[in-house]
Amino acid sequence: MPKYAEEILAAVTELQQHPKAEHVFLEMKREHPSIALGTVYLPPLPGAGKRQSYGGEVL
Repeated sequence: MPKYAEEILAAVTELQQHPKAEHVFLEMKREHPSIALGTVYLPPLPGAGKRQSYGGEVL
């Protein structure tokens, strides 16, 4: 598990919304001044947002 994974998850849960990575980063930076934005940013996964076809049915 990545170094800050549990703390990032806790920060997102405490915010009680769907925050942007920058917001989570700023929250984490309070306790971990050396944390980098890339630590909390999850780039889009390949194919994310594209329609997928499973067994002929487009989802």
